[in-house]
Order: sequence, then C-alpha cells, then structure tokens
Amino acid sequence: MTREDLLAAGFRAYRPGLKQHAEEMLQKDVREDGEALFFINVYRYDLRSVRPELGAAFTAEVSFYRPRGDEEPLQMVVKIPDADRLTTADLEDYYRDLYTLLGCVPDIHNN
Repeated sequence: MTREDLLAAGFRAYRPGLKQHAEEMLQKDVREDGEALFFINVYRYDLRSVRPELGAAFTAEVSFYRPRGDEEPLQMVVKIPDADRLTTADLEDYYRDLYTLLGCVPDIHNN
C-alpha cells in the first residue's frame, strides 16, 4: 500500500499531528444507503529518519459501535499496526466484514 494507492481509493489526506509521529492521516468513510457506517483512518509514518533504507509505514484504525439496549452504543477501536502489507481493497473488506460480524451500527457521531 502506498499513499498514492490510498488517494486513488478515495481516501482524503489530512494535516499531520493527529497521531504522534505520523506524517499525515488519510481517511475514507465507508457508506451504505447514504449513511456513514464507519471511517477508516490510516496514519503514514516516514521511517527514513530512523533507517534511510526504509520508506513509509502505515497503520490503520476504525471505531465501531455496537448497540447495548437503551444505553449509548459501545465504542470499539480496531487497529492494524502493519497496514502497509495490505491492499486498500483488503483493508476496506476486512473492516466491512468485522462491522457485519460484530453486529455494529452506523457511526453515531457522523450521521
């Protein structure tokens, strides 16, 4: 996965500083019937300052929400520390499958 792959897949780049040591955050909302189910946040780190032969590394995370009866839904954060080993399609499919498997509800803060 590269920054260019993420942008081509519909991710939007945001300013650095959102996560310690990250160069930038790239984000994509996954929607169904006009509703944001969840947002995939990918953080890009430049490892050349540590080892010049290394390039960028990516981590990903998503906040999911599960219903709890009359209470506010439970928030769960699912992280992938080495997301650069995945394709953007694999990343989105993985999170979409988890969303369904865990019985999540759409992102309560963005709908």
